[in-house]
Order: sequence, then structure tokens, then C-alpha cells
Amino acid sequence: MQHLSTMPTILVWFFSAETVDVLFDMANQALSALAIWSRINSLQINVDKTKAVIFCPKHKLVTITRDIVLNSSKIEVVKSFKLLGVIFTETMLWNSRVYYLISKLSQVVGVVNRHRYMLPAKVKLLIYYSLFYSQINYCNLV
Repeated sequence: MQHLSTMPTILVWFFSAETVDVLFDMANQALSALAIWSRINSLQINVDKTKAVIFCPKHKLVTITRDIVLNSSKIEVVKSFKLLGVIFTETMLWNSRVYYLISKLSQVVGVVNRHRYMLPAKVKLLIYYSLFYSQINYCNLV
């Protein structure tokens, strides 16, 4: 089989079901159709880099008893993943994103604070909008 591309691909599917078993059946059916489509179109999916996450409320965490499979290979179910710089967790809490922002922005604050008397107000404003505001405002619609 000739492989047309090795570019990273992001594919996001959302399923909703009453039980985890039905959810896994739906995911496996969709992945089976994807495997057929990718074979027909001479594309290869890297199963080693393919991950799944099950979103659920914090008080209803799911116990995984079955596998999600693509091309006879088990897909790893993870508790969180990073997509376009935003960390999504199985409970859809934003703690990981907040901790990341605190770490990143404290560095910016430290640099600006050390040079606060040397930097003109316009430069401080430029630093704020480019390094601070952009991080806080990134994906604010999520």
C-alpha cells in the first residue's frame, strides 16, 4: 500500500450512550468504517499515536472493561489529552490548563517585574498583549 501522507491528523468523534458497552460498540463501528475508508483511500492511521478519552461527570467516572479497536490494534484510553495547546480531561475540568497558565504567566510577570523601571509603558503594554493576554484569551470560547 502506498502511503500518501504522514501528516498528523486530528479526528474527533463524540458519542453519547446510556451504557459504556453501547458507547464502545459505537466507537468500534465508527473505527471499523474509518479503517475501510482509509484503506480504500491509501491512507494509514498510526494506531500507536491514536488515543481515546471518555468524557463523564466527576461523580460518574467510568470503569473500562472493553477495548476500543482499530485494525485489530487496541487504542489506548487516556484521562487527558492536549489538542491545539488546550488540555482536555475526562471530567472536562480546567485544572490542568489553569496550572499550565499559572506556570507560564508567572515567568512573564517575573521578567516584567525585574525590568519594570527600565521598560517604557508602551513596551510593557506590548509585552502584556503578546505574552500574557494572548495566553489568557486563547480558546476562551471552549
